Amino acid sequence: FARTDIAAHLGVERVFRQAFEARALYIRLGTPYHLAPGASLIPTLNFENYFGVVGRTPLGTPPPELATLCAGPCRLVFPQLELTLDGRDDPRSPTRGHLLLASVQYAVPVAGSRFHHLRVLPELRGYMPVGESLVLAGRARLGALFTLGAGRESPLVQRFYGGEPPVPFSVKSE
Repeated sequence: FARTDIAAHLGVERVFRQAFEARALYIRLGTPYHLAPGASLIPTLNFENYFGVVGRTPLGTPPPELATLCAGPCRLVFPQLELTLDGRDDPRSPTRGHLLLASVQYAVPVAGSRFHHLRVLPELRGYMPVGESLVLAGRARLGALFTLGAGRESPLVQRFYGGEPPVPFSVKSE
């Protein structure tokens, strides 16, 4: 590996999503590996704690089952692997090229976490100049969340949402 760093991140955040809101405290420890120019692999160990999780919808009262999916302190512990392949001409203001991002999380029921799941999230962005001062940009993102073990629920804060009102997208697998 060309260059290796050690990264630690501590954060406090007020989270507002389409299906819920909460307060979050998180710690991330990782060692980014810079494989080549524009290519990196980042394994991290993540500890996330969500407080005051409230389900919400833009059009009214959330379904009652949303409130129970992260009741009390909602803890998540998971190793994560992120891959980045950056083929853009400029990372801040790209006019051509591509960016591939992919992450895999494996949540484990340890240290107060009751969740056990696998979450996969690939993303592809593309940039193409159209004329002298116009750039055509596109983004495709797809995700999957697989719960593991009998009777396990996926945490509200890790689910994917879309549509109006929120429609959870998740797959149960045992």
